[in-house]
Amino acid sequence: MGEESKKEIEELEGLEGTVKNLFKNLSDLKLQEEISNIEDTASNVLTELSDLEKKFPDPAKGENYMMAIRRFQNGMKLALLDGIKTRDMQLFEHGFSFYHNAESMLLSTDNKDELDHVRNEFAQTLFKTLMLAKEKQNRAVYTPFIIKACQGLAEINEDLNQYDIALTFHSRAGYLLEKKNPLLSELEYFQVILDHLLIKDKQKAENVIVKLNIKHIKNMAEQIIKINNEKAINDVINKVQVLGVQRRVEVKNIISLLTAIKKKSISREEPSAIEKIQPSAEAKPLSNEMVQNIQSSLSQGIQKISEQHPNIKVDANIDTKSIVTELKQAISSEISKEIKSMSTEIISSIIDNIPSGISSSPRARSGGQIMDEAPDIKIVEGGPREKPERPKLDDMLDSVIVSE
Repeated sequence: MGEESKKEIEELEGLEGTVKNLFKNLSDLKLQEEISNIEDTASNVLTELSDLEKKFPDPAKGENYMMAIRRFQNGMKLALLDGIKTRDMQLFEHGFSFYHNAESMLLSTDNKDELDHVRNEFAQTLFKTLMLAKEKQNRAVYTPFIIKACQGLAEINEDLNQYDIALTFHSRAGYLLEKKNPLLSELEYFQVILDHLLIKDKQKAENVIVKLNIKHIKNMAEQIIKINNEKAINDVINKVQVLGVQRRVEVKNIISLLTAIKKKSISREEPSAIEKIQPSAEAKPLSNEMVQNIQSSLSQGIQKISEQHPNIKVDANIDTKSIVTELKQAISSEISKEIKSMSTEIISSIIDNIPSGISSSPRARSGGQIMDEAPDIKIVEGGPREKPERPKLDDMLDSVIVSE
């Protein structure tokens, strides 16, 4: 065993001890129980999703959309946990698809509270997958899952405008991709630069440039740092779009970050325009194409779960007991959800100690090495007599800072 592997194991063991000491309700996640019961869970989820498939597209736009949301949530949890358990990346990725289906439907209803809840659960499930990967001996096999989870957690933080947390996950993913895929690695570091610019930390953004060796990506980073006006940003957006098409890589999140930077640039140059660039509170209606994509994703997800569990025979007619159970879960979710919170001081202390993998020195002269560390996750429950509140994603992310 190499020195690097020994060091990594020691760090993971130390992290596990810290987690057990700090997270009083860690056992409440019941991760091992969920994994051991995954066959029964798969049977229930397949029944629910198959029934939902028969009813589509009505649930996407009808009054019963919450039934579809709950079933997509269940599909998301199963696909992520079962995917990493069986090391099936396609199944794991269907967990992301189920999540995005629920997210798109909720964005069309302007139901922010429920959107926060779905994002909360998605982040919690990604945390569980990281915990599972951490416990495996042959951790190299799980690296693709860790990368995907870090990317998902970075994007959730960016949806919340928590760019200081998001960049730590992009940095971690960038480090893990350095040898396997330099292009994707540098695109992760490029997003670290964009996150730094969004929190107005230009110096640290400049420091990250030393991690970029691909000429076009480095030029785009320098352009966005040095010029940073609407015209320059639009030029970079166009270049990123071309790169995405030519190299067949996903650049949607990069475009979103560049657009956010452009909005801040416009508001700085034209104060009168501030009112115009505020995000719209209106719902975004589902187009027919979006509904078709959701339906296609649903069918593909069902097929993949069925392939993983060939012995499960789905009843063509879902029983009323399943529907009643869903309604109870939905009502219970609406009435009361335990919120995990921390004081601002504790959160600040945690964030300050999260390794971003990027040198903070004012004049970086070499690439150095991204710290092969991951931030802890801290959860503190409220007092027994505190009134429960609807969980907000920002509260959740303040309370759950995810580590490999």
